[in-house]
Amino acid sequence: MIMESNKDLSFWNIVRADFYVMDKIELTIFEFIKALLIRPRFTAVFLFRCSHALYGKRKIQRILSRFFWLLNYHLNGCEIESQAKIGSGLGLLHPRGVVIGLSIIGKNVQILQHVTIVLRDFSHFINMQNILPTEIGDDVNIFSGAVVTGQIKIGKGATIGANAVVLNHVPPYCTAVGVPARILPPREKQSLEHQDREKMDIDIVYTWVNANDQAWQKKRA
Repeated sequence: MIMESNKDLSFWNIVRADFYVMDKIELTIFEFIKALLIRPRFTAVFLFRCSHALYGKRKIQRILSRFFWLLNYHLNGCEIESQAKIGSGLGLLHPRGVVIGLSIIGKNVQILQHVTIVLRDFSHFINMQNILPTEIGDDVNIFSGAVVTGQIKIGKGATIGANAVVLNHVPPYCTAVGVPARILPPREKQSLEHQDREKMDIDIVYTWVNANDQAWQKKRA
């Protein structure tokens, strides 16, 4: 299931999870200051968290949120929509060129440089109501230069290859490569921590994609 918010975690618990993904050590005041000064991959994520946390209906909230968005843009060269809902453990290994629009992203997602995650319908800049965001599940890896666009769903544990252009749903644990992206079967089980990973043949892949297409159509109705 796609994680829709971090409401069960405090702001600093989310930041700790983001930091742990980066260095696999606990966050201390010293490590926090050092990371802000010399680790762009952490600075980019932290500034997004600030922008997202501050965003609200009041004008002062939107102004402060926009300030952190602009700071992130000028310092790290990435544009992450303040209203995007992104789970804990976000990794921006090289934040330069990353663009994330309206989207719901799960936990422990790793995103490399020059990745774009946006909608194809730009009318949402005028009317923000009834917009279905791009959904990305937990434990997804998105490699450099990839484009994920449209009201689509990327399943848990999926991999998006470098420079792939993803226009349709990607089932859990599958790999999407190419322009436009084609779906490769799920990877083999790699460790005990992925015991829930199941093999799916191509028929099951198409069944999953078609089911999600029908679900999106119902949401649009």
